[in-house]
Amino acid sequence: MLDFTAALSHYSRKEMWFSGFEDGVFKKNMKKDHALNSVADLTVGLDALGGLTCHDNGELIKVLFEDSPFFLVISAPDGRILKVNRAVGHALQYSSGEMAGTPLAAYVPAGDLAVLTGMLEQMAMGRQAVKRKTGLIGKDGRIFLVVWSGRMIPGPQGKTANFLAGVDITKLWQSNEEFSRIRDYLENILDNSPDAIGIVDAKGRFVKWNRMAEQLYGYSFEELRGRSAFGLYADQGKLQEMLACLRSEGFVRKYEIAMRHKNGALLPFEVSLTMLKDRGGSILGSVCVARDLVDTKQTMRDLEATNKRLQEEVEERRQTWTALEASQNLYQTIFENTGTAMVIIEADSTISLANAEFVKLSCCLREEIEGKKNWTEFFKDETLQSMGQFHSLQQGGPDGAPRNFEACFASVCGQLKHVCVTIAAIPETRKSVVSFLDITERKQAEEELRRSNEELEQRSREISQLNEMLDLLQVCQNVDEIYYVVGRCVRKLFPADSGRLYLLNKDRAFLESALEWGENVTGEQTFVFHDCWALRQGKLYSVGDSGGGVACRHVGALAKGGYLCVPLITDGGIKGLFHLQIRPLNPLIPSKISRRIMDSKERLAVAVTDHISLALANYELRETLRMQSIRDPLTGLFNRRFMEESLERELSQARRTNFTVAVMMLDIDFFKQFNDTYGHEAGDELLREMGKVLLNCGRAEDVACRYGGEEFFLILPGMSLDVAQIRAEEIRRQIAAIRIQYGGKELNQVTTSIGLAAFDQHGDTASQILKAADTALYQAKRRGRNCVVVAEE
Repeated sequence: MLDFTAALSHYSRKEMWFSGFEDGVFKKNMKKDHALNSVADLTVGLDALGGLTCHDNGELIKVLFEDSPFFLVISAPDGRILKVNRAVGHALQYSSGEMAGTPLAAYVPAGDLAVLTGMLEQMAMGRQAVKRKTGLIGKDGRIFLVVWSGRMIPGPQGKTANFLAGVDITKLWQSNEEFSRIRDYLENILDNSPDAIGIVDAKGRFVKWNRMAEQLYGYSFEELRGRSAFGLYADQGKLQEMLACLRSEGFVRKYEIAMRHKNGALLPFEVSLTMLKDRGGSILGSVCVARDLVDTKQTMRDLEATNKRLQEEVEERRQTWTALEASQNLYQTIFENTGTAMVIIEADSTISLANAEFVKLSCCLREEIEGKKNWTEFFKDETLQSMGQFHSLQQGGPDGAPRNFEACFASVCGQLKHVCVTIAAIPETRKSVVSFLDITERKQAEEELRRSNEELEQRSREISQLNEMLDLLQVCQNVDEIYYVVGRCVRKLFPADSGRLYLLNKDRAFLESALEWGENVTGEQTFVFHDCWALRQGKLYSVGDSGGGVACRHVGALAKGGYLCVPLITDGGIKGLFHLQIRPLNPLIPSKISRRIMDSKERLAVAVTDHISLALANYELRETLRMQSIRDPLTGLFNRRFMEESLERELSQARRTNFTVAVMMLDIDFFKQFNDTYGHEAGDELLREMGKVLLNCGRAEDVACRYGGEEFFLILPGMSLDVAQIRAEEIRRQIAAIRIQYGGKELNQVTTSIGLAAFDQHGDTASQILKAADTALYQAKRRGRNCVVVAEE
């Protein structure tokens, strides 16, 4: 839109002023695309009224000023209003007297004050007309949109005034806004139409192409803009027929024709054309509305096939009804004497007819059923709703095919039976026939099969977990790892149960709990061997939920549910007990199932116990072999090989942590003489006593070894040389205090010589420290034996 006030050249070459409001674009011949909404010739008013302000001519002022339909305002150069005509006062609801002397800015919205100021300033610069657009505020707050044309006019005695003529374009602007909204609305309808719409000019070239057209034909509007629409039609002959009809009638309605897709495919369309003409009757172009018939054609083919099939079905039903009427007596006989329970139900689900089998199934008399009982009374809620809905659906007619339901039938005498219910509508009635096939035995067989499958799956999982447990137990390095693996696996194998693993103590006097799992474990932490019936008998012992059997004393009176006790047997002897407390079973579970569950747990518990027994036996064997490889069998001390490995390890640790390591080498004085005097057995006894002294005097981290013969070696990690010397003196005194009884008499006292060395005062390698300690030992021998000597640095 464009507001304008422009000077046009008259044919007499006199300048003429026009004020107007345009929506569109002017052409060279002054024609515009849309509409010129308002044009006012203000030239006469500007000239005449300008002169009249200087010459008193009241009649002309009244004609040209007061009665003008335009807004006319005469103001002082500073913007004060001198005079306004009736059109201004009527619109703003002010009298001329009220507005006189007030600034024109008082009636202009704040947003337009800068425009008004600029207009007045430009008018003050000369006599040229100035064009602006501002708002005017009426007394009631209403705002008018005004296009002003103003100029400065001379007055008496050289004074000047401003003359402003305005056109009220408020309604015109509002109309144009409404026109714009309508145009946008129509554009939106066109773009979002479910049909393909194209608009072409008089030569058939595209000027508009909506979204659905782009989707159906594959072309965007940019690809078709300015191109001929005729190339989209596959059959040019039909196209010419359609165009001839369009030229003669001005429109074409629902013309079926094949059109080309962008990918070359030919698609059936239903085309409607409407010719577009201007007011003079000249052809501007045409509008094409095309509807894709691919789905419609397929639907019609499907509909024809469906109609044919329905006709066949109708014929079949008619024949069936004829046959049904002919054989009604036969069907009645079958209904009464069939081996299946059957009833006829009415639209309200009341049983109108029941055969003998149904009477037997329901435990009711025939007269208690027919016309009195609803067939849904014999079923539970979970199946009743779906069956009742289907019965109601059948009454509609076309969906009356028989349907089967499995339900639980409850007779009046309390018997529950699984039945297969078949509901079928009786043609042309609101009744249905319902049959009941007893499938109780089949359901029981299916349930038994399901349980068997579950048991097989459970057994498979248990075997897999047992194999996993066995694999892990075989590589356990210590007892703690065995307990961890066992605890983890039994929680998986017996997730709902709890229990304990008991082991005999070293003296085999009692059993103590080594591991427990599950919640609310009851029973004793320790108990004697004879408190358990399984240990007494040497085999599995079980007590069920019902409390049958004599309970073991170690279980306690607070135990709930059944339990199992399985002895851990290795190498023919009992090493411990696997105790499993079974969570109480659901009392509704049949006793047969409960027994199977208990049997399964017993088998699994025995298998787990066997694995644990095997793991403990293997560990004990490995531990025995390991001790034999690192221990001296006579003294129980570590052997020389273990000493050398331990010394290297402790020295490596000392290097990293900057700690010291003291070593002590001991030798029994005159051991050969003692051995020759009392014999080898007495010598062995002396060596055993030496081992006891070294074990009792050491710390947990100390390593006491038999170095060879009568020589011994101690590794003292983290001990300083001074503290080691005190320790050595204590060991020397204890050895001197040894009294050996052999052969009924007390043998002579023995003494020992000790050599001390330390890392890194006497060396930083194992060989250097051993050599230093050995040298100190020989110095103790040379000093007279029975003394402690520290190696020289």
